[in-house]
Formats: sequence, structure tokens, C-alpha cells
Amino acid sequence: MTGRIRWGCAALLLRLLTSSDAALAQEPESPSAVAPADTEPPVLQYDLSGPRAGVTISPNGDARSQFGWHMEHQASPGTRGPWFVVETVLLVGGVEYRTFVPNGTLIFGFRLPSGYEFGIGPSLTIGGPTSFRSSLVVAGGRSFRVGGIRVPVNLAVAADKDGARYTFVTGWAIRNPVRDPGEPIESRRTRSITRGSAP
Repeated sequence: MTGRIRWGCAALLLRLLTSSDAALAQEPESPSAVAPADTEPPVLQYDLSGPRAGVTISPNGDARSQFGWHMEHQASPGTRGPWFVVETVLLVGGVEYRTFVPNGTLIFGFRLPSGYEFGIGPSLTIGGPTSFRSSLVVAGGRSFRVGGIRVPVNLAVAADKDGARYTFVTGWAIRNPVRDPGEPIESRRTRSITRGSAP
């Protein structure tokens, strides 16, 4: 009789333990244990591209025309800026001298809500007086808005061992928003409505 009581008590205790473990397993996690939701605001991104034209003044005072294309990717924490930009400018110079001098420049910079912009980056020129030239470019200027088109006016200074070259360049760009394919359609509509507030 005593053995049966002992076995019954042991079975009851084992059942209580296993049922409490199952209940704990089904109990929802406390709020502190749940991973916090991402409350960071979305980053607005845009791609800009458009033609460029200008003139470059060499250290000896010679001037040559520049024609090309500008590509830009910008990101901002909000519709009012500031905007962090990465620009790629591809130009061909000296066509009026029957020459073909390609140049590529990569600029890392930022644009303020007022439209003023500044940047710095490397530049590579192939051809011209020397077959190959690399330089450091510091650029600044301002972008003006004409409806949905942005018109930049910039002055760039390219410095290397032969001296400084000054390039004045302008053009225009049309901004296209970069959208996440998985973004809800309603969010896309909201973003397309608010995107016009950026310079």
C-alpha cells in the first residue's frame, strides 16, 4: 500500500512539473524580452542625371570647352534635407581644338536646404598635354529649382603637380525617387507627393 502511494505521488508530481513547463512555454514573452521595433524614420533617396556644359581654365590661361553628363545619388533623413550626395561627372573637353580629352570625376559631398553644395573627390583625365593626369577636385556652388528641374551652377578647382585648373560648369537634372520594390503602394504615393519639397 505504501509503495502504491509513493508511486502515485511521484506520478502526480511529474505530471505537475511537465504541465507547468508546457504552460511556461506557451506564455507570451514579456515586453522587455521582445526585440524593439525599428523606430528610425525612412531615408529618402533620389537619383539625378542630366547634361553638363562648361569651360576649363588651365594653369597657363588656356580655355577649353567641356560637355558631358552628370549622375548623382542623394540621400536625406527628411524631405527638407540636408542631402548627402555622390556625384559622377563625365566630360569631354577641347572639341573646338579638334581634340578629344575625356575626364571623369567622383565627388562626395552634401547639399544644404538653401541649395548651396560642396564636395571633394578624385578626378582622372586621359589625353591632352599629358597622356594621363590625376588630380584632387574641390567643388562648390548652388542649385536652383525651376519647377521640377534642378539647375546647378558650380565652380571646381582641380589641383595636381602642374598647378590648379578651374572649371565652371552648369546644366540641369531631373530627380527620380528611388523606391523599395517591397514598399507598400500607399507609402509610395505619400513619398511621391512629398518629394517636391527637396531642392
